[in-house]
Amino acid sequence: MLTNRLKSSEVLTAGPIVPNWLVPGILCKGSMIVLAGDAGVGKSMLCYSLAVAQASGRVFLGRQLFREKVLYFDEENSRQDSDAYHRRVWIGMGKPPIDVLDENLCLSHFSINGSPCPEMVKATATWKPGLIIIDTANAACLIDDENDNAKASKAIKMLRQVREASGRPECVMLILKHAKITHDKKGIEYREIRGAKTWKGELDGVIVHSAPRGRPPSHGKYRNTYLWPTKSRAFGLLQPIEVMPVCIGEGVRFDAKTPG
Repeated sequence: MLTNRLKSSEVLTAGPIVPNWLVPGILCKGSMIVLAGDAGVGKSMLCYSLAVAQASGRVFLGRQLFREKVLYFDEENSRQDSDAYHRRVWIGMGKPPIDVLDENLCLSHFSINGSPCPEMVKATATWKPGLIIIDTANAACLIDDENDNAKASKAIKMLRQVREASGRPECVMLILKHAKITHDKKGIEYREIRGAKTWKGELDGVIVHSAPRGRPPSHGKYRNTYLWPTKSRAFGLLQPIEVMPVCIGEGVRFDAKTPG
């Protein structure tokens, strides 16, 4: 007799399962998600916005967030770009109190030197975040061949250790990677994670961040982009989201709608 049998009469009469969201409708607590974006689409800016909103309890993509400790490993952007993203999203959100951000947001910029796992584990164990952002996986995990599935699997194992070091099973890890354009058997264009397939197979979800085809707008302002779910388990992003930047002086915030 099976000891772990799940009976329909018990599962289906227990009432609806309510997901435990960090970012409602997008990031479920306890998950590891890849955000794969086109080069220059603005995935770092979007994630800085998420980090500041989560740390200060502000609105992100039309969703009210609650204050949570955030650990952001930025091994991709220059200090100039990092500071610019940080300042622009702070202004765009109405300048949430800086002391609140100091208390809840730890931004680690090019702090990993040679041994990423011990350094990231130590930082995570100290900060105990509810959200970890890795920008980007290749740079943070020192991956020299992004097409190597074995190296990808090793990096994922390391990142799991980093997340577990938080001591919080509900901790979410958002891992930034680059996307590539490819085609299906019918010649229809779509985007997927660039490099090893292991990233899609071993993690809980994949969200692609892309911009419409064509030249950027001549006015030089931010353009609308899209978040597309390409892999999602029971709970995660299930519908595409149109990301709409709203410029406020020097700042920017990101609103959202479901494409119709």
